[in-house]
Amino acid sequence: MAAFTDLPGWRSIRLIIAVNAAVFLAILVGRLAGAGSDAWFSLPASPLAVLKRPWTVLTYMVTQVEFLHLFFNMLWFWCFAVIAARIWPEIRLTLLYLAGGLGGAAAYIAVNLMAEGAGSLCGSSAAVLGIMSYTGVLAGNVRLQMLLLGSVRLRVLVIIAIVIALLGAGGSIGSLAAHAGGIATGALCALRAKMPAGIKKTITRRRGNKVAAALRRHREDHAELDSLLDKIRISGFDSLTSQERKRLEALSKRLDPQ
Repeated sequence: MAAFTDLPGWRSIRLIIAVNAAVFLAILVGRLAGAGSDAWFSLPASPLAVLKRPWTVLTYMVTQVEFLHLFFNMLWFWCFAVIAARIWPEIRLTLLYLAGGLGGAAAYIAVNLMAEGAGSLCGSSAAVLGIMSYTGVLAGNVRLQMLLLGSVRLRVLVIIAIVIALLGAGGSIGSLAAHAGGIATGALCALRAKMPAGIKKTITRRRGNKVAAALRRHREDHAELDSLLDKIRISGFDSLTSQERKRLEALSKRLDPQ
């Protein structure tokens, strides 16, 4: 156990598994008591229903109503979370899990906006697939020693796991979309992490420069507007030239678009 407790991401792994197990037990107790509590945790197919229960965007990714669903999702999560934590000690597993889950939710809602579906979505598959694709993109060439199989590239294991997960979606368009959303989000996070530090700094600097330029223009426009208003207050509106009047109108619209 010491080997796992020394793992940098051990707390996150334990927390995520514990939350999934706790929600499963809560739903089980609710069902035994005659309360359909799983509906309050699952993500509705109807976008309007999502607006009424916005918390389900988060709770669906820790909700399983069947034990085998919970078991296999947490098994996959355990395997790939441990691999990810060993390769990148600084990885933030909880954030990565949430990112994959939110990506799955976004894809599920988008599909149901185009073609109204029925039922609801629950399960941590999208979040777990996000972690799988993240590790596959960033460390696909890492070799793992597998019982009976010998040395296998991590990328191969990720592809096999993703195919199994997609086949297990049951043919539902919404479920497939959620799975795909989780996979895509994890891959995008990995590509962002692979981006050279110099490019990241350049992008950040450019964004900062754009913001600074916008603030500077805003201050300059305010100063020019104040100057024109002072001239009107001192000499009257008729003292403005036609060019100044056009400039006054343009500044007024820009600074107060309403």
